[in-house]
Amino acid sequence: QLLDCLDKQMVPGVEVIIVDDGSQSETSNICDSIAKSDYRIRVFHKQNEGVSVARNYGLTQAVGDYIGFVDSDDWIASDMFERLLSQMYQNTADIVYCDALTVWDNGKTESDTFTNISYSQRISHNDITPSMLFEIAGSVCRGLYRREVLESVQFPIGLKFSEDRYFNLQALSKCNSIYYLKEAFYYRYMRADSCVNSFHPDAVCVTCEGFDLMAEYAGKYWGQNYYNEYRRKHLASFTGMFYNALHSGKGFIGCYREIRNIASTPILHELIEKYGSSDRRLQLAHHKCYFLLFILCYIHGHIKKY
Repeated sequence: QLLDCLDKQMVPGVEVIIVDDGSQSETSNICDSIAKSDYRIRVFHKQNEGVSVARNYGLTQAVGDYIGFVDSDDWIASDMFERLLSQMYQNTADIVYCDALTVWDNGKTESDTFTNISYSQRISHNDITPSMLFEIAGSVCRGLYRREVLESVQFPIGLKFSEDRYFNLQALSKCNSIYYLKEAFYYRYMRADSCVNSFHPDAVCVTCEGFDLMAEYAGKYWGQNYYNEYRRKHLASFTGMFYNALHSGKGFIGCYREIRNIASTPILHELIEKYGSSDRRLQLAHHKCYFLLFILCYIHGHIKKY
């Protein structure tokens, strides 16, 4: 389905680069077979080293003036890159972003739009606020990039999540303007048991490491206000970890212990002391009311489920 969508893109001179990051032999053979039948498709096989290494390798092989990314489980509208490229020309933008639609394996769909921007528009570099930057610097797959702004920009190696944000924080800092097209052209497939919806014992460590680097990038490329915004988002991320702990499969008492451990993390309390929070769950954590926090998350989590 993905390759069929890419095949229908009506962009002159389009090239499709497939980076086979250590797939099974059957998938590898399918990619080779498709490439033989279409001169626009090039396939590169490599051992599995993760999404960042694969994307960085793809960037070194690309020869086009514009770069877009599509993940293997997802698909795009047949006119996505044509529409984004048209807006890039019309608005002399360095990057064009569109909306996405998350499609769950049970058929449920969820719109993924920029809430900070209410309609399609051109946005200059100086008009990107801290809260807007956090939202824009999400998935690279909903964007089209002018090649010049990606010079020396790479995905970070060895991180377990949000590689796209580090990439975008750098790319956006180098552009004069972007254009946002408030229409969904990218379709993100999501399984209920996917990585982002599962419990991970090292979630706190991984999340803290990730947000530390994101805040560092935001401060380096954008300034102190942007650094502070990422710290506030780091604080807010603990609420998501509370709910993921409910999926630990450890029973009532085990889930309580996981939430208590997360709520006891020193950085959470440091961030609340510095930035404050009106979120009742974070306030309960800060005051060490761990059982009340657990009950609140448990009830709310079951309400959302049903």
